[in-house]
Amino acid sequence: RTTSTLFIFTSPHFLVLQPDARDALLLAGRNRTLRLIVADEVHLLVQHGMSFRAEIRALREVFWLKIFRQQHSSYHPKFIGMTATMPEDYIAHLTYLTTLLFSFGS
Repeated sequence: RTTSTLFIFTSPHFLVLQPDARDALLLAGRNRTLRLIVADEVHLLVQHGMSFRAEIRALREVFWLKIFRQQHSSYHPKFIGMTATMPEDYIAHLTYLTTLLFSFGS
């Protein structure tokens, strides 16, 4: 019931290690007030998540699945993933990490 918008900038590491912050975002998702999730440089999310950053992989279970696979919910926030260098073979990894389906090309 507010006209205010709040922007939160955080890292995967922070969301994994700070359950109170993560739970606040999950609650916003359940309350339909989390409208948009934006990830910049998603090719780095894939590179780091599929190799040495366990936090990025952990987000799949503790955040992405809970936000986008909520049972009995027809509402989900929008997702924008930005990058200028996304090799086609990264799409499957991005889908795995975020639980979202993506297509490549036109």
